[in-house]
Amino acid sequence: MKYLLWDIDGTLLLTGGAGMLALERAVKAYFGLESYKFRRSFFGRTDLDIIKDIVEEVRGRWLPGEGAALLRRYIGLLPQALPECKGRVLPFMKETLDFVARHTKWRNCLLTGNIEAAAALKLQYYGLWSYFAGEKNFYGDISPRREEVAKKAWQALYEADPFLTPDDVLVIGDTPNDALCARAIGARCLILLHGSGYEEKAFDAIRPWRIMETLPPAPQDFVRLIEEEDDH
Repeated sequence: MKYLLWDIDGTLLLTGGAGMLALERAVKAYFGLESYKFRRSFFGRTDLDIIKDIVEEVRGRWLPGEGAALLRRYIGLLPQALPECKGRVLPFMKETLDFVARHTKWRNCLLTGNIEAAAALKLQYYGLWSYFAGEKNFYGDISPRREEVAKKAWQALYEADPFLTPDDVLVIGDTPNDALCARAIGARCLILLHGSGYEEKAFDAIRPWRIMETLPPAPQDFVRLIEEEDDH
């Protein structure tokens, strides 16, 4: 078996800022703030890292209990924010996920900075959850650091199949952190720019396996690409 490890935000879909909106509302409600501005970009980060950043800023130090409570508030507000924002599934994504699931030896799995509950809500809302339900998925609950999530993913996949090699895994994302995840486990990385907040030059120092604007319109071409490269 071979594995496609998909990122969610900016790769599979765009929520139109629903996650940021829900988290902003959660921060204001939980801490009793009239306004709040995020200091750092969300791109490529785990939910745990973002939450830790917020709690440290507001309280002056990391308080795990408050971080957990803030995450619960965020998850409670996300279902309301998703329909308020104009998001979309990114080009040729459903066709590719469906083709991979039905016709190939590859499995669609998640490698995302979203905590599991947030990932499920987003994918359910946009009609993509069925491609990942029951698969080996790896979420931002595992660690605040994306590379650690990737390492745990590799460990779990390898324990299930000791004959697995890094060539059997392809990380698909849209940020430098996705490329670093792939590097951490020796896997290839495909970067998709269409939903990314980054330009191609941002990846010069990391040099992922391939950078594309979007997936190919024909899923067969995508599979042919990754399998031809894998055979070399």
